[in-house]
Parts: sequence; structure tokens; C-alpha cells
Amino acid sequence: METLLDFRESVKDFYGKYDAYIVSGWKFLTALLSFWFINGRLGYFEKLNSIFVVLILALFCSFLPINGIVLVGASLILIHLYGLSLPAFIVGGGILVIFLLVYFSVTPREGYAFVLTMLALELGIPCTVPLVFGLISTPAAAAAMCFGIISYYMLGSVAGATEAAASGKTSLAEESQELIKNIKTLLESIIKDDRLVLALISMVAVLLVVYLIRRMAVKYSWTMAIVIGTLTFLLVELTGCLVFDRMGEALGLLIGTAFAVLIAFIVKFFVFRVDYSKVVNVQFEDGDYYYYVKAVPKVKKGREERGDN
Repeated sequence: METLLDFRESVKDFYGKYDAYIVSGWKFLTALLSFWFINGRLGYFEKLNSIFVVLILALFCSFLPINGIVLVGASLILIHLYGLSLPAFIVGGGILVIFLLVYFSVTPREGYAFVLTMLALELGIPCTVPLVFGLISTPAAAAAMCFGIISYYMLGSVAGATEAAASGKTSLAEESQELIKNIKTLLESIIKDDRLVLALISMVAVLLVVYLIRRMAVKYSWTMAIVIGTLTFLLVELTGCLVFDRMGEALGLLIGTAFAVLIAFIVKFFVFRVDYSKVVNVQFEDGDYYYYVKAVPKVKKGREERGDN
């Protein structure tokens, strides 16, 4: 235990000294994976598929706020749609602009939840985002997470609709008509997409459950929040797999959830660690109220508790 505490304090000290570089590095990695994902899904504008272009864009985003990754990623999508066809650029761009306007008007401060949700879905560890943001953020992150979920499933659907419209059409008018028809079908399919609906329900439920439980004044609230949140996610997702006849995905779901739980406990270890064996209950009063306070000390290294320097 002492070794783990020493390691945690060393990491926190290192972060305190080099936080600017670490945050920039984290943004670089997030942007790199995001742009790689977009190019893999679309890839119609070949010049953007170069690893050097992706690296340069990711490096540029490392010096921007997190929403810079959102805007650069949206620009990549527009360029890829333009590389496919002009109607795809116009229609797809219109949908994208409306979507971004809604996002920035509703929850612009939760950019990490937006971007990381898409990456978590792509990596097969969707439970990670609601578990972690339920521990360290507020319910506002649920809205950004919903935008990330919808964006993830829309990206693949838009790619399919625009590519189908462009194939076999010799004139701009024919392609435009086919694209509009496919977009209508696309919007209907998104509304009826069981995977999207299931992801929205399960991930939002987990974030809210984790947030509410970890704020409770009970022992081991953060551990309880992670465990109950994980069980909530598995209950909803496995029920969905059973209802929609997708039990073949259950194994991958369980493995991804196990990784998510591991990440959540790592976050808990660094962010919140208290010693419940030394809880102190304090009572005091003023002219109007009696106050009952439960004080739970943070876990510290042995030498700090002894006052050694």
C-alpha cells in the first residue's frame, strides 16, 4: 500500500510540474485517434489520409481548447464529403453545421465527453466514458455524451448514404435527387437504430447513477458508484442484445466493460482516496442551526502522517 501511495504522489507531483505538456500531449493523442477514425470511416479525399497530415493536424490541435478538435474534425468530414461529390458536401455539410450549432448552444464546455465518447465506441469500451465522467464531472456531461453517440452512428450512416448516391449517377441532378432520397432514409434509420438508442439509454443511465451515488455521504461511495454503474450498463446492454437477437456481441461487451471498470478504478485511485477507518463526526451550533459534519481524512503517505519531511 505504501508503494502505491508513493507512486500516486510521484505521479501527482510530476503532473503538477509538467501539466501544460501533459495536457497538450493528451490533446495530441485524442486528436490523432479522432482524425484517424474519421479518415478510416470516410477517406474520400485521399490527400487527408496521409499520416503526416493527420500528425500535423493533431499537433496543431494540441495547442487549442478541446473544442478545437471538434471543429477540425468537422472540417475533415466536410472535406471528405466534398471529395466524394458536391451534393454530398452541401447536404452533409448542412446537417453537420446544424448539429454543431445545437452542440455549442447546449453543452460547449464538455468537449472531452463529446470526443472521448466517439473514441470509446470505436475502441469497444463505451462504458468508460459514463463511469469516468460520472465520477469527475456533472450531469451536463451526459448531453455532450449524447452528441458523441449520435455523431458516431451518424458518421457511418452518412458515409453509406452519400457513397450510395454517388455511385452510378452520371449527372449532378441525378446524384442530388438520389442523395436527398438517401438522406431521408438515413434520418429514418437513425431514429430506428437499436444500437444508437441502446447506447443512449445505457450510457446516460450509467453516468447519472454513478454521479448520484458517488455524491452520497456513505462509506465507499465511489466504489459503490463504479460497481452499480457497471451492473446498470451490463443489465441494459445485455437485455438489448437479448431483445434484438445480438447475443453474439455479449463476449466483446463483457471484455470492453472489464477494461472500462479498470480505467474507472485507476481514475478513482488518483482522484479520490480517503481513509474511512479515521472518520470523525463533528457537531457544533450557531444562533440558528445545529451542524452535524462527518469528516473523512484523505489517505496520505506514512511519512506525511508522521510529519516527516
